[in-house]
This record gives sequence, C-alpha cells and structure tokens, in this order.
Amino acid sequence: MKKIISTATFRRRRTIKALLFMKFTLLFLLLGVMQSYGKAYSQNNLLTLNLHNVHLSRALSIIERKTDYRFLYNDQEVKAAQKVNLDVTNTPVTDILTRLLASTHLSYNVLQNKLVVIAPEPAAIAVQKISGTVTDSSGSPLIGVTIKIKGTSMGTVTDAQGNFAMEVPDSAVLEISYIGFQTKEIAVNGKTTFHIILSSSATSLNQVVVIGYGTQKKRDLTGSIAVISGDEVAKMPNSNPVASLQGKVAGLTIVNSGQAGSAPTVRIRGVNSTNNADPLYVVDGILQTNIDYLNPADIATMEVLKDPSSIAIYGLQGGNGVIIITTKRAKKGETRISFQSNISLQQVNNRIKVTDAAGFKKLYAQQLANIGATPFDFTSYTGNTDWQDQVLRTALQSNNSLSISNSSEKSTTYLNLGYSNQQGVVKFDQYEKYVARLNEEIKISDNITVGGEVTGFHYKQHPPASVGNLMNKALWAVPVIPIKAAPGLYYATPSFQRAQVDNPVALIDGNKGNTINQGYRVTADVYAEIKFLRHFTWKSTFYTDLSFNEARGY
Repeated sequence: MKKIISTATFRRRRTIKALLFMKFTLLFLLLGVMQSYGKAYSQNNLLTLNLHNVHLSRALSIIERKTDYRFLYNDQEVKAAQKVNLDVTNTPVTDILTRLLASTHLSYNVLQNKLVVIAPEPAAIAVQKISGTVTDSSGSPLIGVTIKIKGTSMGTVTDAQGNFAMEVPDSAVLEISYIGFQTKEIAVNGKTTFHIILSSSATSLNQVVVIGYGTQKKRDLTGSIAVISGDEVAKMPNSNPVASLQGKVAGLTIVNSGQAGSAPTVRIRGVNSTNNADPLYVVDGILQTNIDYLNPADIATMEVLKDPSSIAIYGLQGGNGVIIITTKRAKKGETRISFQSNISLQQVNNRIKVTDAAGFKKLYAQQLANIGATPFDFTSYTGNTDWQDQVLRTALQSNNSLSISNSSEKSTTYLNLGYSNQQGVVKFDQYEKYVARLNEEIKISDNITVGGEVTGFHYKQHPPASVGNLMNKALWAVPVIPIKAAPGLYYATPSFQRAQVDNPVALIDGNKGNTINQGYRVTADVYAEIKFLRHFTWKSTFYTDLSFNEARGY
C-alpha cells in the first residue's frame, strides 16, 4: 500500500519590484559578449573549434582558455591580421595554429612550458636560455622573486640563493617583482646573464590611513592595518558590504551562510575573550554594531585594525578588532553622475554526497540481513530523489547604484540611491534592500565648515522554512520515495524513517510566503568643524540612529 499524506499549501501573491530592470540589465550584459561566436573543448590538447568571422586575437584567447598553451605576440601585429574562420574536430593545437596563421605574415615557435611565440615571417624567432641573480641594494640574495616575460603569465622565481634560469625569446622584456620592492623591467637584447638589484619601495609607507586617533602615515605605524579601497569593494558587491572583504585581508575570516540578507560571521584573528566576538564598526567616526544599511557603491575606503596598538582608543569595544568605513563625498570642482549595476550568481559547492535509491536499498537490505530481520518491501517506493537538488538552487543577486555629486567653491552635495535584490540558495528565499543617502557640506569660511548627512534604509525579507532544519531533512530523507503523488499530495517517508524526518519538498512548499520580515532604519548627523591656531581642529557631531522592524508569519 502507498502511504500518502496531504499537506495544505498556502499561496501569497508576492511583489516583483524591479524584476523587469534586472532582466534588461542581464540582457545588456549578454549582448556585450555575443559579438563573436565560438565554442571549444579540450582533451589532451586536442581541440574542437567552430569559429566564424572572429579576430585572430579572439581565437588565440579561446585556445589559451581551453588548453595549457600561452601566447606571446605583438598586439598590433595580431590585430592587423584579417578575421578568421575555422571548423575543426579533435585537432592538435599546432595544426590549428598552422591553419590560423596560413593567410597571415606570421609564424609561431613553441618553447618550453608550452609558451608559443608568434612573430612576423620570414624573420626567425631566436630563443635563448638566460640565468642570473637577484639581490637587494646591500647585496643579499632575495628568495621567491618573480621573473616573468612581460605581457604573459610565463616566468619563474628565484631559489634560496637568489638564482634563476629560464628560456625566453631574445626580444622579450623581463618583469621582476617582489613584495616591498620596486618592480623592474629589463630587455633581454641577446644577453644571457643578469645581475639584478631591486630597490626598496617607499610608496606604500607614504600612504595616509585612518586610525583611532585620526590619520597617520604608514611609516609611523607600529600596528597592523589593512586598507581596502571602495573600488575593490564594488568589484564584489554584497547585500552586506563587509562580506565583500572575504579573502582580501590576512587574518580576517568571513563566513557567509548563503541565506539571503543574512549578516556574515566576521572574525579578526580568531575569537577573543569578550562576550561578543564581532568586531566594532566605525562609519565616518560613528560607532556601529553592523553596516548592513550601507550601499557597497557608497564606500570610499575600509580599514581593518587588527592589534591592540591601533585600537587602543576604543577600549573593550575594540577588543575583537575594528573596521573603519569612510563613505564617499563629492569631489571638489566637478559635477558627476555615476551608475553601477552588477548581476552575480551563487550556489552551494561541494554538496554532501549521498547514495541513490539503488544504493540505499542495497545497504538497507544488508543491514536487515545482518540483524536477521525480514527484508523490507520496496514495491511501493519507486522514487530516486536527490533531496538536495529539490531544495537548493542557483541564486541570482543584483546590485544597482546611482550617485549624483556636485561641488562648488563653498559647498558640496552628494546623493546616492541603491537597490539590491538577492535570492538565497534555498528555494523561495528572497531579500530586497533600498538605500538612499544625502550628504551636504558648506564651507562658511576658511576655518569654519558645517555639514550633515542622512541615510534611509528599508529591507524586505521572505525567508524559507528553517534552513538548518530543512537541510538536515534533505540529507536524512531516504531517496526511494517520489516527491508528489498528485498536485498538493506529498509522499510520506517510510515507516523505518524516524518520525521527525518529513518530506523536505512538502516542508518548503508549505512555508512558501508564510513569513515576511521588513524594517526601516534612519541614520543622520549634523556637525561643525572649526580650525584654530595652526594644528588644531575642533569638531562636534550630533547623531541619531533609528530602527523599526517587524515580522509577520502564519
């Protein structure tokens, strides 16, 4: 007998604000990459290519992406070549190159490590082996210095004695780089032996960074500070800006749960002994416990203070580290309108591997046999369901920002409008975020400045069923049951399955649209700044932070 239960499902109409805008944004991105057509795959350096009227540089780029080959050539010479057409199947790369260059004045030569040099005919491509030593200004050898051929990814590093050796074309230019030293370029020009001296770089030491007591040059600091520009944050926008720091700062650990709109777990150099392990956030001088209300495109810089000497001013609040955020202002002497839009996808990688229906039946039958029990009758259970596939999805995230700034001799105005729409990796998980920020500053005299800003934030969240509980059920539910017997009728788990394990799809469908969390937040401040004597500045700020949150569910 099939055992079937009925679960009442609830449906709510859900708003789809800005959905058309997201679709058009995605369409424009797709049109941008559809200027040429090509498809390829590689196996043991045998390629299948179908190229129609594409530039030679585009064809070479496709080969680089699909194989271990790398190309070295003069951009102008390759761009001058006519467009190519090619249709080959399971063909060696060398044969493909011969056909691509057949109607050009170019020829190729394959070097070690699959570096291919493309140069004009009939001049022969001279290749030679070079070696050398890299030291600092005092003569001490430098270990791990990168020496590569400029314009390529081909190169080598120095050993423990600072020595290196590699094979290059005689027209190559070497690019030598090492952390803390100035990058150097040297033309080979037929030379075979090199003694390279690198000079220390003082540029980063002159950089001004924000610390607890104001600003200071890096050369004067003894503490550990990491500086991330707003451009770096904007490259990986998230609903919570601090999530964009993932992988960018040594000693900073950020773990994202994958649930739409959730704040990431942030740890600076591990967990300290204070009651709360979260870092302290300082936004334009104002202390905060979270920065989810900020628009990532509205951030100028983020500084991570990681040790006691740099966070001493904050006392116990800074015991878990401090993240200082400086927001953007209007640049003097110009009017600017800027629009940024980003679409990204997120998914669960490295899913937990579970057995399929046939494997489960075999394992369970063996377990029953081991304890001398009667075999279970699987006649009524003909499904083969991967429950992780049924509750997880590839989620879409869109971040959009419009900023308008204007500056004159006496005043500056900056307005930023942002909208984010994030789907969670669990089905039906949705988060929307609206941000508006206005900043105004007026220079009354050379020594007196007044200003203020206001930020409005609104979010709406449609969370699914308890994510942790749902994923446990997706891992525990046996794969032998189908999902549904009929619309609205879900299969129950078999009698040997523990009672707490329900049909995961029934659980997620039954909770679709049942809960709405939303909130508003307003932060505002006004300030006056007076400069007196020669090196003194007095600034007074009045600040307010109001939050209103509500949750509805049934």
